[in-house]
Amino acid sequence: ARENPEPIFDVSECALKHVPSGIYSLCKVFRKKTLLMYDNKLSSLSGGGALNDLSLLTILDLHGNEFTTLPPDIMCLSSLKELYLQDNSIRKLPNEITYLSNLTILNISRNNLKQLPNGIGQMQKQLTILNISHNKSLQKLPKSLGYAQQLTNLNIDDLNLSYPPQDILDGGTIVIIAFLANENGIDYSPETPISETDISRDISSEDMQIVHHNKNNDVQVL
Repeated sequence: ARENPEPIFDVSECALKHVPSGIYSLCKVFRKKTLLMYDNKLSSLSGGGALNDLSLLTILDLHGNEFTTLPPDIMCLSSLKELYLQDNSIRKLPNEITYLSNLTILNISRNNLKQLPNGIGQMQKQLTILNISHNKSLQKLPKSLGYAQQLTNLNIDDLNLSYPPQDILDGGTIVIIAFLANENGIDYSPETPISETDISRDISSEDMQIVHHNKNNDVQVL
């Protein structure tokens, strides 16, 4: 990764139990935009250096590891646009994740979440894709998601939600966000016009087209 002229630092699929020492500073020095650490055995982000060295990072892929939580310092990744956390054992996200104001894609499917942070969505005004599917202990969506008015793809497959009401959940992403916006006493007025097709779309796993760069810089659909 050090010698790769591409803006990607890749230590995925290396059976790592710890983040290699110094890689965060290398990402900073070589101005890497993407850090791939998926399909390892990581349970912590410590060891790689100071997370504020990753302030230029726009994509972080940690899927397929052994994380149960993330550190509060995740908020230092101020440029982050895409965060992939699926297939871990995360029980709780730190409230500091709500400060990632540039986030457009968050995939935390197939974890052990019991709740989402209060305030998520309030600063994520650019969030367009949120996958929280297959977190069977998750019971409620936070009202703050009503502020994420660019959100057009919310995957809630295989959840047992008690809030919002089932008729709202059955309506799909746009209906859910409009409901939550109303619960906050704000108008639902996304900047990007929503087509009739988007409004009627069923929230199925096929709708959730999350992409990330693999080692060959190809685009992979999860």
